[in-house]
Amino acid sequence: MILNFRDITTPYHELIGTFIVKGTQAGKGHNMKFSILNCQLSNKNLTGFSAHMVFSTARTKRRSKDT
Repeated sequence: MILNFRDITTPYHELIGTFIVKGTQAGKGHNMKFSILNCQLSNKNLTGFSAHMVFSTARTKRRSKDT
């Protein structure tokens, strides 16, 4: 997954920590908040990172089939 800086609302020098992804990257225009553990920066792109999602405003509808 490659994220451009324009998709991240946190200042670049604070990328390690928590950032918020806006727009279609998060899916259907919702915001998603990630906690960054470590990342690699190259060519103004966040090319590699390990992170876990800590919050999301997007609500996923899951249908469970009972068989």
